[in-house]
Amino acid sequence: MLNNILYTGMIQYSRATYEKDGILKKKRNIPLREAKHEALITMETFDKIKTKLQ
Repeated sequence: MLNNILYTGMIQYSRATYEKDGILKKKRNIPLREAKHEALITMETFDKIKTKLQ
């Protein structure tokens, strides 16, 4: 559960644009940025959890 970046109050996602025939036209990675919700854990805690799970 705590391995999701959203719990840090941050958000990051990818956006893809496709042609009408379903072929990928463009893919953009949206950089990590502050979300509108309050953080439940710190980024430091998130990094520790991520390291232990790898």
